[in-house]
Amino acid sequence: MFLFRHNKCAAFTWDQDSNYYGVFCDRASDTTRVRRYWQAQKKASQSPAELLAAGRRELGFDDDTIVIVGGNFRKACFVDLTMPRIAPEDMRGAVQFELGKYSPIAVDDLVWGYRNVNRIAGTEMQLTRVVYVRRDDWNRWIEAASGLGHGVDMIIPAPAVLDPMLENRDIAFSEGVNGDYFVFKHGSNGQRQVTYTTEAPDDAALIGVGDQPLLEDWLVPGELGQLEKTAQASFMPAILLSRYGLSEHFHGDHKHWLPLPLELQPRRNRTIKLLTTAAIAYLVFVLSILGCCWISDHHQQLQSARMTTRQLERQLYELKQRAARPEIAAKIDADLSETRQERVRLSEALAELTHVISDNLWSTNFTWKEGHITAQLQAEQTTENLTAGLRECIIFFPEAFQRHHTDPSGTVKVTLEGTVRALEDYLPAKAERDTRRAAERQVARIKAAEEARLAAEEERYARLAERREQATLGGSPPPPPPMPVFEDGELDLPKPEGEQYEGDKAEEEIPDENQTYENTEGVN
Repeated sequence: MFLFRHNKCAAFTWDQDSNYYGVFCDRASDTTRVRRYWQAQKKASQSPAELLAAGRRELGFDDDTIVIVGGNFRKACFVDLTMPRIAPEDMRGAVQFELGKYSPIAVDDLVWGYRNVNRIAGTEMQLTRVVYVRRDDWNRWIEAASGLGHGVDMIIPAPAVLDPMLENRDIAFSEGVNGDYFVFKHGSNGQRQVTYTTEAPDDAALIGVGDQPLLEDWLVPGELGQLEKTAQASFMPAILLSRYGLSEHFHGDHKHWLPLPLELQPRRNRTIKLLTTAAIAYLVFVLSILGCCWISDHHQQLQSARMTTRQLERQLYELKQRAARPEIAAKIDADLSETRQERVRLSEALAELTHVISDNLWSTNFTWKEGHITAQLQAEQTTENLTAGLRECIIFFPEAFQRHHTDPSGTVKVTLEGTVRALEDYLPAKAERDTRRAAERQVARIKAAEEARLAAEEERYARLAERREQATLGGSPPPPPPMPVFEDGELDLPKPEGEQYEGDKAEEEIPDENQTYENTEGVN
């Protein structure tokens, strides 16, 4: 709310004896300072408007100053109502209904406004102060304020603005030198009770009475404080209105209070308002043009889309008519079968490359895109032919591209690019390779079995030669070696000593040339 407070305010009031008062105040934090004051007695030849015009010239404030006219507060009445917190448009009707219960004059003959003073704690209710004036008196106030020209912000009597500025404080308004006092005492929930007396109240806590009626913490009276005490007290309604114009409550009450005629409303910031209005109108115009262009463009796009849709529907209908004929359908199937080929899956391609790539090569980058493989391989410098195994790879077309080079650091880099074969080409090649590999494994097994048999034969002949040598020397033969284990059942295993080959027996029965016999009888 601090942002919505003004720094300068001028207020004008008058009393029953046609004494007119005016003050020009400014604000320093929460303190109200009286800069200049004005007082005049209306003559019979003067009108209130002329007198207020002279007061404005005397106070010398500019157009940026808030101007409030309080009139004669004795012409105004007020009533405090406890109202629910409802929307402003509903509140005015409810206040008008309640006002008829308290006013002795018909509501149609009154001019009235209201202020929401405060909220009642613990409830959904609020205190609403309704101030009403005879329509004739209101018109006289309007006529008097016309002397101020374009610059009146509000016409409101002083009793309407007591709260919440002076809540929990009692205040007295003194009028003229006769000593008439109107005492406004605070009650429960911020309500006020008015007491009229012709003698000065004897209450030191009462604002507006005593030897120094303007001695308050929130007020710096300036030169006004040097006047006689009754003269000082006469300025209290104008000072309160000026303090109200400097407070944050002033802006909030504009929407509830009585509107002023256009000729009295201030021209303050009117140029800025006109420029703002023109800028908003221009912005609305530009946005309207842009909106129309956007709508037109989208309309054209919609029409184009509709034309394209109709063309596609027509073509689709023609294609359906053509596809209904058998020869066209057969041709389409043949074309599709040529263009739609099922290729080797990524998992099979990776498994194939893993088996054919050298163990010294490792991949730094592998890309698979719609059956096209690009692989970056590298290895430390070696004499091994790293790409020899790639010749066995059957997942690529024959035009698969391979290149390799050695960088200065000694690292061998191989780039492999190619398109994966179609599944119908890959499966026969894979079957042929599997058959060839199975045959090679069978030949290797037979060769290994034959080599094992030959090794066993050599070992058996060596054992026989060793036995003959031992027999010649007279020593005991060494124990026989363990039997060899053969995987191939087609090999001929050596027989036990009792079941030797006939050829072996023949060799053992050959007499030794150097053998001697003890019985030589019968030898020729």
